[in-house]
Amino acid sequence: MSATNFIPTQNYQHLAERCKGVLDSRLSIELAEVSGPAGRGKTTAVQHLVAQWPNAVYLRFNEDMRFGNRIYSEVAYRLTGTRPEKTRQSWSIIEKALSERRHILFFDEADRLSVRHLNALRDLHDNFQTPVVFVGEEPLIAKVDSERRLRDRMAFRLQFKPITEADVIMVFKMADVSLADMDRKVLPQAVALLLSKSGGTFRPVVHFARECQRVMKVNGMTAVTLEVIRSVCRGRK
Repeated sequence: MSATNFIPTQNYQHLAERCKGVLDSRLSIELAEVSGPAGRGKTTAVQHLVAQWPNAVYLRFNEDMRFGNRIYSEVAYRLTGTRPEKTRQSWSIIEKALSERRHILFFDEADRLSVRHLNALRDLHDNFQTPVVFVGEEPLIAKVDSERRLRDRMAFRLQFKPITEADVIMVFKMADVSLADMDRKVLPQAVALLLSKSGGTFRPVVHFARECQRVMKVNGMTAVTLEVIRSVCRGRK
């Protein structure tokens, strides 16, 4: 399966629909939260949206952002390619960029931000009517809940759910591995086993699909079998 392939999981489809609604809205409640355990595909989904939407901007937490207002410097850089040193300069650059074109900002690993920094991003939303989407693991939920100013501005709070049967089948289809028997009926036991071994996350299923590809190629197989599925699942610790 090519690294360039993107799998539009049900989580992704829900995210795209909700974000489009936020981008089209101008009700001054365009903050949003996307949460879930690692491996559910949050970052991949957001990065794909950003690649598709020219007015979407992706930012990811790094330790430098803990100091002063460097978070504004990073936003200015992502919007314009200029990374100023002073907060006032950053703010002016951000104001100009956001006044010229409406953007949606995605901030990944936002669970690692302090509440103060979440409020700094809320200031961008409040001052420039810019949608800001916080993306992170479960601790993000409690941080947003701790501040009514954040909580009340949430247009939506989306939790990425465990991968579904439909997602598993799609992953294998993208890998050119059909989870069907010779009569083209999906092997329910195979899908159930893959789901149980995935822990509800996306990456193990991609691994299983790649392993099935390899086993089928080595053995000259044209179709996967339940035994092959069991074999690749046993090999995953």
